[in-house]
Amino acid sequence: MTPRVTIVTVNWNQFEDTCACLDSLIAQTGVVTDLIVVDNGSTDGSGLKLQEKYPQVTIIMSDENTGFAKGFNLGIQLALTFAADNIMIVNNDTVAEKDMIKKMLGEMGDECVGVTSPLIMYYSDPKRIWSSGGDVNALILMPIDAHHRNEHLTESVYRTFLSGCCLLMKKALIESVGLFDERFFLYFEDLDYCLRIMRSGWRMKVVPSARLLHKVSLSSGGARSPQERYFISLSTILYYRKHITKRNFLVIIPFRMISTILWTIRLLFQGQTTALRAYWRGLIAGMRGKQIGISDQFGQ
Repeated sequence: MTPRVTIVTVNWNQFEDTCACLDSLIAQTGVVTDLIVVDNGSTDGSGLKLQEKYPQVTIIMSDENTGFAKGFNLGIQLALTFAADNIMIVNNDTVAEKDMIKKMLGEMGDECVGVTSPLIMYYSDPKRIWSSGGDVNALILMPIDAHHRNEHLTESVYRTFLSGCCLLMKKALIESVGLFDERFFLYFEDLDYCLRIMRSGWRMKVVPSARLLHKVSLSSGGARSPQERYFISLSTILYYRKHITKRNFLVIIPFRMISTILWTIRLLFQGQTTALRAYWRGLIAGMRGKQIGISDQFGQ
């Protein structure tokens, strides 16, 4: 019997990118796919246009942009009611090679493996690795090399961190670990989730023969944009507020202080003062325990 996978993606004002993503998922070979798109409060009518273009796709219309975690949770909750034993989440700014899911499923046979990820490449440079996962350092609760971009894999490897850009998960894992933490609007929701997976006993794998092309950072306005810097700094603080312990406190605090100083100097000397101010607004909001959405912070 041909395996069946339920796929969830989230759209926010990116009709053309979402179409390219859906087309690549519909074209998958060796697998039957049920597609769910969460329109995350789009203001350009893209949700309605997607309904018209893809009648075979289930569209969930959200009244507002709820962010990555909550947006995907809406889709995952519906996907859990479908018949498929595996659920895949994928960013809408990606394009999958036609046999990607089949190859990822091929590594799910081991009972302890609950998640697989493809090798994620830059869309603008398909031979260049954007992410092949990483390994969480127990003291700083962060991968030292989050994406292993210079490691050329020839076979599948176990990781303790996989990018939330694309995760193929067993339904049983989601039922045991739970959904994404909705306090993370953008960024770190995947690291938080991988830490919970790791602690639950499930294992994760990167499958290098499975390939996904990623248009990096479209949802946050691009690398080092004010939006990206704001949500990176905000989510960093929220993540550590959640997971820091007495055991790692004396390591994490100086580690984060050094990182903050280096980013401040880097943005200052590059003349990116708007991004620098956004970065510090995110730090302060995180320390105050606030979660502010993109429309509230940037008027979008």
